[in-house]
Amino acid sequence: MKEPRRIEQIRAFILDNVAAYPKDITKVTALKFDISRQAASRHVRGLVARGLLSANGKTRSRSYALASLAEKILSLPITPDLEEDRV
Repeated sequence: MKEPRRIEQIRAFILDNVAAYPKDITKVTALKFDISRQAASRHVRGLVARGLLSANGKTRSRSYALASLAEKILSLPITPDLEEDRV
């Protein structure tokens, strides 16, 4: 069984690099940590199940992205006093 620290490192790597490798994150993770692609895929699926990643597409055309955990829309009135660097 893998140590918890290594599991955390693998999952953190996936979350940090999924934007750069949305279609190849499993392959990149497997190469980086010298684990099988199946093991890397289990980590990715675990992150999808926890709601931290979203999966789009099926099988070979599947891509991953960080899941949106919250969305906030802010409306500000446009006035002569409004400055771009101050809210």
